[in-house]
Amino acid sequence: MQIDFNQSVKNINGEEFKNQGETVTLKTICVESLLSPELNKNKSGKDKMLTYGLAKRIHDGAEAVEVSAEELAKIVDMVGQNYPPGIVGPACELLQK
Repeated sequence: MQIDFNQSVKNINGEEFKNQGETVTLKTICVESLLSPELNKNKSGKDKMLTYGLAKRIHDGAEAVEVSAEELAKIVDMVGQNYPPGIVGPACELLQK
């Protein structure tokens, strides 16, 4: 599945989320979640490397990044653990378009 991680994430009112004046993108939310020390603390070294590789592909990706169904499930799970519902909902809607 191809996902454009450069999309801006909008709140329930349709306004873009901002962080220090910068538009928050799906890329930022996903990479931050995947690299979260708290969410990775009990994982094996192998799983951490796979997670890092996925985060790097998303970070370095141009317009669209190919992700497998398993990778998408991992992203959704980690975003869900890392952010409140007001961000998780819009981010996951973009991930599952």
